[in-house]
Amino acid sequence: CTIDWFFPWPEEGLIAVAGQQLADIGLEETLQKSVIDQCMQFQVRTQVMSARYQSEVNRFNYVTPTSYLELISTFKSLLNVKKEEVGSAKSRYEVGLGKLLSCAEDVAVMEVELTD
Repeated sequence: CTIDWFFPWPEEGLIAVAGQQLADIGLEETLQKSVIDQCMQFQVRTQVMSARYQSEVNRFNYVTPTSYLELISTFKSLLNVKKEEVGSAKSRYEVGLGKLLSCAEDVAVMEVELTD
């Protein structure tokens, strides 16, 4: 006999928790609201799929509050990794662009010297 201590959170609760956890990630308000909504949808759909899995296979897959917090934590860490990757790529791009501009100026000076 297994006692199921886990009750699904209401959608408003999921949104509130995600909003509090994701308040400091530095996204635009509309984008942040979309991210919060997607987190809520992931949790709700996972609960539905777990119930379906239980009815079809008669095996349990627990979807807990910890699962939801882990989803949010994983999103935040992945977002930070991607921000670093994009920042690094931007920096390399800016350095390369600076080199191209410098070379263009050097070529212009050389053209003037050669024509004189």
